[in-house]
Amino acid sequence: GDEFDEGARVKFRKACAAAAGVGLSRVRILSVVAIQLTRRLLADGIQVDLEVEVPEQTTLEELSSSMSQDSLNQQLAAQGMPEALGVVAPVLAADGGCTGEGCGGGADHAA
Repeated sequence: GDEFDEGARVKFRKACAAAAGVGLSRVRILSVVAIQLTRRLLADGIQVDLEVEVPEQTTLEELSSSMSQDSLNQQLAAQGMPEALGVVAPVLAADGGCTGEGCGGGADHAA
């Protein structure tokens, strides 16, 4: 598959920022792990875990809605990126940011 290089990481962060309604500087990639997708078709992909800083008043429901798979895939398409095959529900951190696998992260991409 294609490498998830710095250019791809920036495009992915831009898509996540647009979906979450925050600036690019508020989206950080925490980890990228190569995975083999066994559902539907055998394919190689990546799992991306990220952190998104959101306004303090943002609720988990609002974030889950804005970072839905459909919303994220629209933004990924706008960046010329492959669609996410799965998105894990976000988790709000104590500081108001979203962190861990569920921050629009945990997005599996076919490479």
